[in-house]
Amino acid sequence: MAEPQETAKSLEKLTEVFGSRIVFHCIAVPGRSVEVLEVFDPRVNKWSGILEVAARKNIQPAEIIAVGDDLNDLAMLRSAGLGVAMGNAHPDAKAIAKRIIGSNGEDGLAIFLEELIDRQMILARHVA
Repeated sequence: MAEPQETAKSLEKLTEVFGSRIVFHCIAVPGRSVEVLEVFDPRVNKWSGILEVAARKNIQPAEIIAVGDDLNDLAMLRSAGLGVAMGNAHPDAKAIAKRIIGSNGEDGLAIFLEELIDRQMILARHVA
């Protein structure tokens, strides 16, 4: 975590040393003048981790709901059965999401999860 000008310097150095052998994302911290710098091996991302766990549990990608808000979430938002972007998400995340919910400050995720649980309970009553 650093101020944007420091993050830019770090990115330059990382690019010089590693070139395309790494992938990085700068994520602005809401309400603060700092950024988080995430550095990854280009062969992995959040979605690849989710797929690993899903395979062990015999869960299909179409059955997965992924919620995200920034550039490091794009692969999972694009690939999950339901990609959900937060209301305060990066424009690129919103553009590929199948659904946009309220922001973090509006308890968007909690409200979305409550809706899902309510829907499941209604369906369970009709099936029983």
